Amino acid sequence: WYCVLTLTEEKHTIWSLAVAPGGLRFLTGCADGSIGIYKLYSAQELKSNKTDATRNKKRIECVGRLPLSHKTEGLLSVAYSSARAGHGRFA
Repeated sequence: WYCVLTLTEEKHTIWSLAVAPGGLRFLTGCADGSIGIYKLYSAQELKSNKTDATRNKKRIECVGRLPLSHKTEGLLSVAYSSARAGHGRFA
């Protein structure tokens, strides 16, 4: 194993990770009970320079955070379900 990326937006230990069916988004479940929602930009999106992330050539960006989603010891598991009407759902 070797590290290819560090999620610098996460301040707490990541206990779980789930990848969306399309592979372009993923969730993190953290020790503080929060859920992080990340987007993976394609090479075409990086070339377009339409967002701050693509202008800075960031391949992955945190696009959302649900703080204190779980009120006890933290999130041990997160999961994506199949997309319906174009939107994936997570738990």
